[in-house]
Amino acid sequence: MLEGGSVTLTCSADANPAASYTWYKEDGTSDPRLLSEEPQLVFSSIQSSDSGNYSCTAENQLGRKTSDFISIDVKYGPQRPSVSVSPSAEMLEGDSVTLTCSADANPAASYTWYKEHEDSPRASGQIFTITNFTAEHSGNYYCEAQNEMGRSNSTLLLITESVIQSQDGWRVNYDQTDVCAAKGSRVFMDCDITHPPGIYPSDIKDRFWFTKEKDGEPVDLKTDSEYSDRVRYRCLSKSCYLTITDVRESDSAEYKFRFMTNKPGEKYTVSPGVTLFVTDSGLQVQVRRSDSTWLELTCHSSCVLSDRAEYVWYKNEKYIKRGSSLLVSSGSTDRYSCYLRGSWDQRSPAVYGPQRPSVSVSPSAEMLEGDSVTLTCSADANPAANYTWYKEDGTSDPRLLSEEPQLVFSSIQSSDSGNYSCTAENQLGRKTSDFISIDVKYGPQRPSVSVSPSAEMLEGDSLTLTCSTDANPAASYTWYKEHEDSPRASGQIFTITDFTAEHSGNYYCEAQNEMGRSNSTLLLITESAVDGTTRIIHITRWPLLVVMLILLLVFCLWTRKKKAVSSTTEPHESREAVEMDLHPEYEDLSDMAAQREDPEEQEDQV
Repeated sequence: MLEGGSVTLTCSADANPAASYTWYKEDGTSDPRLLSEEPQLVFSSIQSSDSGNYSCTAENQLGRKTSDFISIDVKYGPQRPSVSVSPSAEMLEGDSVTLTCSADANPAASYTWYKEHEDSPRASGQIFTITNFTAEHSGNYYCEAQNEMGRSNSTLLLITESVIQSQDGWRVNYDQTDVCAAKGSRVFMDCDITHPPGIYPSDIKDRFWFTKEKDGEPVDLKTDSEYSDRVRYRCLSKSCYLTITDVRESDSAEYKFRFMTNKPGEKYTVSPGVTLFVTDSGLQVQVRRSDSTWLELTCHSSCVLSDRAEYVWYKNEKYIKRGSSLLVSSGSTDRYSCYLRGSWDQRSPAVYGPQRPSVSVSPSAEMLEGDSVTLTCSADANPAANYTWYKEDGTSDPRLLSEEPQLVFSSIQSSDSGNYSCTAENQLGRKTSDFISIDVKYGPQRPSVSVSPSAEMLEGDSLTLTCSTDANPAASYTWYKEHEDSPRASGQIFTITDFTAEHSGNYYCEAQNEMGRSNSTLLLITESAVDGTTRIIHITRWPLLVVMLILLLVFCLWTRKKKAVSSTTEPHESREAVEMDLHPEYEDLSDMAAQREDPEEQEDQV
């Protein structure tokens, strides 16, 4: 069984009446621990702590039985190894040092030892011993624990040999051997003195620091004009501190400590000393992904430092460890910085994952359709964050829109309304902003009208008209009859009860909001004179105009023909009569023509 897997234990027994079940885990005591009173014991994500012996009991009114123990062995990769050092105190050149690595793992882990920046391992096995320690052995060490389930590295362990053995039992230890500082900052150096038996601190005199010699003798920094008023000593019984303020690039040098004793001619200079590098730029933390879980932070200096340079790490402004590198978990929200020992005023800028991003909108006022709108995502992060924009589409995964800090709508549309979020991400982590809602305002689109009932209806029936349109904010509605100034009704629904011929005509609705207004097409409602039913026709003004023009053209043609008939002379009467026979609808015109004959002819006929 692998850690994180889903595991189910099922207990069953032949019994009548049906048995009830109870699960127990053996905890090394006389009474196993009760876990569940169900037939199944379910581990949705089993952990190493779940390893052990389990049993179940089946019980009804007639008796009780307990199963044999079943052993659960959960396999898991090595946890972060820990390293112990012996001896833990100071050691002298030539001493032996023993490193021991241990990690919780199942099955048991094997171990390999490495020195930082070296590909080949230094040793294998849980214990690594360095005999006859020298300066060449100084550096960062770590162990790797591995089994068939995975592998894990310990944090870096810095081992330095900074103890200088002098003659006659005197010993001086420089606390650091390399100092890197930015121009204008303050640096700090110190050393500790161990004297032979029988010597007292009062026997030590004339302690000072120097970089130059004159006539074969060291020159005290306090008397060097280049360091005037910038150097301060603070010497106690067994230590002496040097502080240099406002450092300059010309201060880059090797600084040594010199002391004398009450014994005539007994002078000691401790070499090598402390090397100071002064640069225009300071320290930086470089971030590199170690694996899917861990990140490696490296303190980087523009100075060329020896292997004995010592870095110090801070987490959220608190000291955590020494060493040039630091492993941190991916997604950490903590702030990490480093400095080189001795450069107290110069700490690297902190590196940290993004804080929760903030989103700004420009312009911040009401958004109208067609406006230019810009959304800007920003988050405090170092290294600088990369940004991604998403829009919520009502699914579990928002839709990716852009991988830029700004999301720009040159002409925003109603379809752009919705919820937006952005993520900020760098090597140390990822954060997502809260959703911001975009609400684009726009005037009503051309309204549509629906009619109920949609079939023909009889006089006296009721007719319901419904108007609808897309608008933001929601539109209000007004109903009009064509050529009437006063509205017939307000509201989305207009009902005509007890329909009569007087209700016939063209109707339309007007939708309006604060952004504008729009009218529907005309709806023609007519009552047929033949069968008394009502007919409903949707028309627009242009088709209506075309129909009116056609009717006017027909009327003009009929009028011209009528004039032509009335101007015809008598010799054509017989032809006219024929034409009128062919067109019975003109019979009334023949009667009218007879009435217009010459009165004298009428008298002759009488």
